[in-house]
Amino acid sequence: MYFTLSNAPEYVIKNIENLQQIWLERCKAIEKNQEGSYSRHLLLILHDLREEIQNNKNRFSQNAYGKKFFKIQFSTYCSFKKEQLDDLDKIRRVWTIEVDRELYFITEALSDSKSKFELDDISILIKRIEEKITSKNSLRKVIKILYDKILEKDLNSNQIEFIVDTIIILFNSKGMLELKSILNDQFQKFEDIGTDPEQVYLYPTLFGSPSRDVKLLDEHKEELKKYYEASSIKQRLNFLIEIYCLEPQSYKVIFKITGVKFKKKINIGKVELYRPKIDGKYIKENEIIGIFEDNSDYCVAVDIRGVDSKFMKIKAQQMAERTIAVLSTRNRKDQAIILSSDWVICDSQGEIRAFNFKGGDKPQTIRYNSIDSQNNQQRLGQWISSEDICHPTVAKWLASIDWYRRATEASQSSEEILNSWFAVEKFSDSSKTICKKLPELSDALKNKKKILKENIDLWIDSEGIRTVQLLLVLSELKFNLYHKVRQVGGVFITPLTFPLMDISKSINQDLQDYLSANKDEIDFLEKFIEKVPEIKKQLDSKSIVLPDLNQVNEIFYNHDYCEQYLIEKIIALKDDVYNIYRIRNMLVHSSSTTSRLFDYYAKRSREYCNSLLDAIAYKIYQTSNDDEIMPLESYFREMVIDANIALEAVKDNKMDKFINWALS
Repeated sequence: MYFTLSNAPEYVIKNIENLQQIWLERCKAIEKNQEGSYSRHLLLILHDLREEIQNNKNRFSQNAYGKKFFKIQFSTYCSFKKEQLDDLDKIRRVWTIEVDRELYFITEALSDSKSKFELDDISILIKRIEEKITSKNSLRKVIKILYDKILEKDLNSNQIEFIVDTIIILFNSKGMLELKSILNDQFQKFEDIGTDPEQVYLYPTLFGSPSRDVKLLDEHKEELKKYYEASSIKQRLNFLIEIYCLEPQSYKVIFKITGVKFKKKINIGKVELYRPKIDGKYIKENEIIGIFEDNSDYCVAVDIRGVDSKFMKIKAQQMAERTIAVLSTRNRKDQAIILSSDWVICDSQGEIRAFNFKGGDKPQTIRYNSIDSQNNQQRLGQWISSEDICHPTVAKWLASIDWYRRATEASQSSEEILNSWFAVEKFSDSSKTICKKLPELSDALKNKKKILKENIDLWIDSEGIRTVQLLLVLSELKFNLYHKVRQVGGVFITPLTFPLMDISKSINQDLQDYLSANKDEIDFLEKFIEKVPEIKKQLDSKSIVLPDLNQVNEIFYNHDYCEQYLIEKIIALKDDVYNIYRIRNMLVHSSSTTSRLFDYYAKRSREYCNSLLDAIAYKIYQTSNDDEIMPLESYFREMVIDANIALEAVKDNKMDKFINWALS
């Protein structure tokens, strides 16, 4: 029996609602390049490994960290992995079973084994894997796995997140980026179909809905009702496969352009620079959007094929910008050539498919971070006004701040990643002799996950960069812990949504009063952490689940959980820094990269850079005057020592020491 939305058990409907929520969250995370495990997804790392082999083979062949990183990522999808499988591993293997042997050959080629394929063979293996796992049959398998999971009474959110990430990345690989509503559209109920104000037209979103044509409105309604009620949950999910296989159509993407002047139309391939008032217009007359060309002296039209407006806009913009670059002369431009952020997509008949008109720029809110006291502001002012004679540590920090600012203002990911890396790379000379040390894993953790020991001891080969990698990891780890506590604490003092307001009022009045009385104190987070077990106990008694609070409680009050969390986080951060460095090198040595994680790691580079600069600022501002400021190397040594003391304390179950470090 195939369930429909009207006859499915309550738990299935609840699972669908949870799926829809996870879908929205994962779409947002991937679109905004938020930090997450999807950055290690097979569909993404295949492309990056091939790029390394093709553009950087000689360096990569000598790069022990790089080969180990990719080998470990691929091995999680392979059946040969000997360690105990978790639920997520099992799902991965079901999806990739048809390419298991090819994946094994890649891991073998990345190893030190004598009898193996070579790096040159990897590109062929990757091509074969990609052909299989991006096919219609591959998506069909993923959808079947998803459907089976929906029918289970206990939904495993980690498995669902991986399945959803896989579907989203598969769609992205086909040039489909606007996916937030695509799942909700397939689970639309008949009574939720939209209509116009006069209720003359209906706007169904379920794929394959019958069109009205010449039918009467009531007749069309009845036809839609039957179609919606007859569509099973399985069919609704399978409609995603039909959407995935839609054929691209031909469109024009049109931008305004300023900073140019030409006397006749310019055609270069599929890109055309034209004067709409003289050469003619492509957009059909429209009360609002038709004036787009009327108000423009110069425009660029790009012929493109696609099914997704966002993808077509991005692709067309890249083509237009490259065409403008090719047309550049040797003279310095007095005025930059700029494509407008406004754009219109129309078909061959001039009918508008999509458009975007942006408002003014949103001003940036300035936050002080470490510069919060009046004394610190005065000292900073003195340093800036007399940079040539300020302390060498401060001078280096300010120079890095300049590069970091450029990264925050960059319009391109290449500028963002290069400038933020320049900001921290200069610290390599001040840190070459620093001990690259982290605590040994406890025996329990070594036996539980042997691969952690292998990973924790691996660092980038270059001596100076290796220490920068360690400093970025430790500063970002500390920020991550601090931010996690601050976010959860905020739920109980400044809840931002009605559900969170309900949660904040679920603890007893004494606890509410205590938190409210201390919310503006410097040590509020320390006081909040002390109350976390009590808060959790009260929420548990009312069957209220706040996952972030539960995780904070585990991190700071369960030393076994904490140690594994910290080690896994350190390894993830180390790998992120390696990938930032890898992509940075690709830009420097090959002038470009086609990594689909380019934007993701540009954002990580900027964020991690900020954490390290803020950690340095914290050390500087701990001094009362400039005579107390120490060399950067001393601060870096302190950071490594402090972190090791805190992490060793976790192993010894001395969590107070760890809390003091994490929240300092």
